[in-house]
Amino acid sequence: GCDRVGGVFAPSVGLAMALGSEKTRQILPFASFGVLFGAGAVMSLWLEHSIVPESHAPKVMETHRELASDDGDDDDETAPISTRLWRVVTKPANAIQFALFTFMGASMYITDVYLNLWLQDNGGKPDLMGVALAVTAVTEITVFYYQAQIKAKFGINWLLLLTPFAYAVRQAWYAMLPSFSSPWWVLPAQTLHGLTFALYWSTGNDMVQSIAPRGLTTAMTGLFSGANNVGGL
Repeated sequence: GCDRVGGVFAPSVGLAMALGSEKTRQILPFASFGVLFGAGAVMSLWLEHSIVPESHAPKVMETHRELASDDGDDDDETAPISTRLWRVVTKPANAIQFALFTFMGASMYITDVYLNLWLQDNGGKPDLMGVALAVTAVTEITVFYYQAQIKAKFGINWLLLLTPFAYAVRQAWYAMLPSFSSPWWVLPAQTLHGLTFALYWSTGNDMVQSIAPRGLTTAMTGLFSGANNVGGL
């Protein structure tokens, strides 16, 4: 829901910032935050939460669970939670994946914080920044909508390899922006947001849930978010 709002709101605010008065440019960003925050709060009233039985887990997660369990089920449920999590995270394959999560977090934060400044340095106006954000919202919605079919076709492991590669292409495109004839050439790179965020976030959560010790799924999801946040430091 929020992405749909962003797909319309972002270019509208960008256009208003580009064409509005100085006072409008000073007030609008703060007013926009309040409107979007309120819209998100209202939409949350229609959210439904339910516990999905483990037996209903997608088959794509079952496949990854089989590949990730190279040492068999050696989880000692009597051990401290920190010990149980540490044993899983430090397995070589999982440790490498968490390192990639940190890399992805760094890429996300760099883009979120500096892209608009980079566009401004290359002649971009607020209307371009709004359209660029709208493109990311549209691609994010599309990939989230089809995520189940995509994961079923390609598998989590291949997609976890694809997303860092897609981010490398995206960042390289940003680096080449000064050599393009117009800052509007940033838009093709924005279409990769569906891969670098929506698909990444979905497959990353599936992966950590598939390797989580019994009863510690939420804790493993927290470690996934933590790895991304460490990348942004």
